[in-house]
Amino acid sequence: MKKYKSRIGIENLIIFGLLCIMNFYALFEIEFQNKLILLTVVLFMFCPIIICWLGLKTTSYVIDENSLHIKSSFFYKEKIDINNIRIIQELTNITSAPAASIKRLEIVYNKFESIMISPKNQEQFINDLLEINNEIQVKFKK
Repeated sequence: MKKYKSRIGIENLIIFGLLCIMNFYALFEIEFQNKLILLTVVLFMFCPIIICWLGLKTTSYVIDENSLHIKSSFFYKEKIDINNIRIIQELTNITSAPAASIKRLEIVYNKFESIMISPKNQEQFINDLLEINNEIQVKFKK
């Protein structure tokens, strides 16, 4: 069993930093008469940021025997049979996926299914998949 953490892209760090700065600015600019209202506002402002951050930090990809397990926080779990993987291609994409960076790998499996992931060590990850299924086509960007 090999576990790969997701790469966290600088674009996500910038977005989180800006959100935190905007939230702190709003907290200091608004005068609250009641501490309960302040606490409620803080919870509504920072809970989504914390949940998203945990999602980024817990995204992982596990190669276990003939399966690839993809996990992102407690929202997303996927199991893919490695023998059904047909293509792995490198891409840069911002669409929603269990990947914490825009530098991603698209895995095409079964007949028409695909998923985008972003393991930290892409070369080792691909090599581990190729050891199990050497018929996978690998396409790198030029």
